[in-house]
Amino acid sequence: MSYLLTTPNSRVKIATTQAIMTLFLNVFFLIAINVLVIIISSEMAFKGHLLIGKFIGLNFVLLGVLTVVSALVFLISTLVGDYGKAVGLSSALVGFLFIMNMIMKLSDDLSFFRYTIFLSLVDTGRIMTFSSYTLLSGSITLITGILIYVLSVIIFNKKSLTI
Repeated sequence: MSYLLTTPNSRVKIATTQAIMTLFLNVFFLIAINVLVIIISSEMAFKGHLLIGKFIGLNFVLLGVLTVVSALVFLISTLVGDYGKAVGLSSALVGFLFIMNMIMKLSDDLSFFRYTIFLSLVDTGRIMTFSSYTLLSGSITLITGILIYVLSVIIFNKKSLTI
């Protein structure tokens, strides 16, 4: 990072470029390629069996969820100066999200865990009906992720770095 900061570019420009490239290359591009390959191969092998609208809706929600997760990891990397600590905290966060998601689906008695993580917005039963819920949950998670990216850039701009 220090070699980027020695260039004549501003911190905001550097952090914004990294955020956009992370979001575009790692999240959007990965999902778009997978969706296209699956749709094309499904139509070639099993013509008409894939419900393409529902499949795209499900992947739109996936795009939102992955945007939030990648934004949280980006936020952690801007808050923590040490690479090892940032990787550890990011891994712990993803593990926590996974475990809390499993706990909230174990029993109805544990329904209070439903509101501990944003993954409660992802209800695959409702998403597969391709209702307005699909667009709403995908949009909320996507906008939340983008807002976290913006917050990360603001924090990085104000952060005091010792180089």
